[in-house]
Amino acid sequence: MKAIILAGGNGRRLGDLTIQLNKHILPVYSKPMIFYPIEMFVGAGITDIMIILGGNSVGPLTELIGDGAKLGASVTYRYQYKADGIAGALKLARDFVGEDRFLVCLGDNVFFDSSQIVLDMIAEAPQDNFMPTAILATCPTDRPQSFGVPTLGLNNEILKITEKPHSPDSNLAITGLYCYDKYIWSVIDSLEPSARLELEISDANNAYIKNGSVKHISCKKPWRDCGDIDALLDCANMVRNLKNGSK
Repeated sequence: MKAIILAGGNGRRLGDLTIQLNKHILPVYSKPMIFYPIEMFVGAGITDIMIILGGNSVGPLTELIGDGAKLGASVTYRYQYKADGIAGALKLARDFVGEDRFLVCLGDNVFFDSSQIVLDMIAEAPQDNFMPTAILATCPTDRPQSFGVPTLGLNNEILKITEKPHSPDSNLAITGLYCYDKYIWSVIDSLEPSARLELEISDANNAYIKNGSVKHISCKKPWRDCGDIDALLDCANMVRNLKNGSK
């Protein structure tokens, strides 16, 4: 199985920190942000990784990672010239993954489950590739209004996903970790741009939900989206406490 890490965007929520710097090389305590998803995949045995870049100042990031060998990975790159959303970025990796199932992680996401959440998602994936199945990682959060939130049915199935709801149906967030199959390409091809002129990954996920073909795995440990200053600091403190053995 192969993995894709999305490391584009302009990092506007991080203000002056990312005027001349790709946010994914900012430190999260003791190492660059982008190292966390790479090491998560490598720890799960997934070493063939594509990083999709975008925005300005991507040179330092590619210099930092190189071919990925120092992290135990084989890394290739694609550049997203048009900022047309997560689903739009995935289209650049179509030839990289081909017909096989693959994993996707947003480059500013840190999972304290680390490789275990990836292994759990792989274990949940069907052995065949005949029926569409998307697997999403969810995590409890104290601010669900900031994320996509699933509405769950009686059997814990996802009925729909609502982006940044004012009145969330649950305290679960859809994180930035996904597992897709070859059917994602036809789903993306059918998407219409949103009001942001982007191909939204939530629309793709909702298309799978409509067909009753979404599973979700809930993280057993915390997860953080490091896309803003407070979350970046919070995540760094959590990593520090974990390394120092603090509770």
